[in-house]
Amino acid sequence: MYNYDRNLVPRAREMRSNATKQENHLWYDFLRAYPVRCHRQKIIGEYIVDFYCPQAKLIIELDGQHHLERNQAEYDEERTKYLNAGGYRVIRFSNAMVEAQFATVCERIDQEIRQRVAIKSSPRPSATPLANEGGLGAVPQCKAVEEAGKAPFAREGGGPQGRGEQKRGDTQ
Repeated sequence: MYNYDRNLVPRAREMRSNATKQENHLWYDFLRAYPVRCHRQKIIGEYIVDFYCPQAKLIIELDGQHHLERNQAEYDEERTKYLNAGGYRVIRFSNAMVEAQFATVCERIDQEIRQRVAIKSSPRPSATPLANEGGLGAVPQCKAVEEAGKAPFAREGGGPQGRGEQKRGDTQ
């Protein structure tokens, strides 16, 4: 695990305020209400990652067109190596995939988190996910997000964010 560069805090805040359409879609329609806490524009070491699930040590990156350019692709590869060396798992999705196959993206993220949380909390790597053991429980299919137009992944605790009545800031 890496310490983070405090000098990046203002930039991370700015990036949260100026998120792309796809980042906002993934955040507001899936990750914000996901049963396992996730952060957006999180500083890890010398980088700011798009989304981070600390319990699973999972980093989710959304890539726009500029990630296809040679220099950016090389930078992304070096960055991924650095993060992997710190014990993080990095998964990437294109912005186009988030737009065209949102349910598939959500299902893949859900799979990754369930697998990594089950492995971390289990003495045996072959243990099944935490469905009925007080862990994640049943997470509705992401398709419901598109049909309902909102995130159905309410956490226990009530309130609009599922963490009680008090709204949490996105500064973490």
